[in-house]
Amino acid sequence: MNDSPDAQKGTTAQDRTTKPPRRQRHDYSPEIADLICDHIAEGASLRQICQNPNMPARSTIFVWLEEHEDFARSYTLARQIQIEDLVDEILEIADDYRTCDSVFACGGPYSTTAGAEPIMKHDLTRATQLVRESGYHGHPIVVLHITDIPFLNAAAIVTRQRLESIGFKVILKTMDWSTNLVVRTRKEPPDKGGWNLLFTWWLAADVINPAVHFGVSGAGPRAWFGWPDVPQLEKLITDWVRATDQTKRKQVAEEVQKLALSEVTYVPWGEWVQPMAFRNKVRDVLKFGAPVFWNVKVA
Repeated sequence: MNDSPDAQKGTTAQDRTTKPPRRQRHDYSPEIADLICDHIAEGASLRQICQNPNMPARSTIFVWLEEHEDFARSYTLARQIQIEDLVDEILEIADDYRTCDSVFACGGPYSTTAGAEPIMKHDLTRATQLVRESGYHGHPIVVLHITDIPFLNAAAIVTRQRLESIGFKVILKTMDWSTNLVVRTRKEPPDKGGWNLLFTWWLAADVINPAVHFGVSGAGPRAWFGWPDVPQLEKLITDWVRATDQTKRKQVAEEVQKLALSEVTYVPWGEWVQPMAFRNKVRDVLKFGAPVFWNVKVA
């Protein structure tokens, strides 16, 4: 005898897998665009806004942002206003954040400031001069702008401001995290759908040493997104793996960092501690960078 709700209702497998009807495509509306920006400025996420059936889908909004410059400007301004509120919240949890001028996890065995002087002390005048000397001709720098993860959203906005202040023209390519996972795999030039800069984050264990750190790989097509081709960097990483003496490994790790920062395969922004909470009846929780349930007991 089957007492499940599906059996009582006579629901078939086909019924359960039927996709809900697609939301009707909205034509561009300046009024709806303004309303979206108002909600953004008040702190709402794009995901929350699009849960309203009277609002367009996120994919539609992203199309509007590409096709309507006025909306794109207003949307970016609304995001900046939202950031002001986020900054206040960030200051409240600032004890969980620290600057880190090492490509390897600070506090780890290979943390170093070797070669990190440019990110420890910013010299915008010198940076502006280097941009001029580079032969840069004003072509847009495409930055992947992830809007549904607050700290990545803020990172893109700040990056645009800093790059523009030294002479670059910057385009923020707005998208959510899921879309970013697809777009960042594209190897086409920026003017054909590719990109120049992206943002992400890793656990400390992911960046603890040269052997595991994706961001300092110079393996070209086999490297992490961006695919830097720096053979000397790969040689140093191999040297680190083969070294048996810890002192030698630290020396090689410093050389890896110097070269990685010089080639700009990856630039660290800092570190933070992810807060964790659980009921007082739960005990023996293992401290780890992700939730694990081994050893957990309920009192």
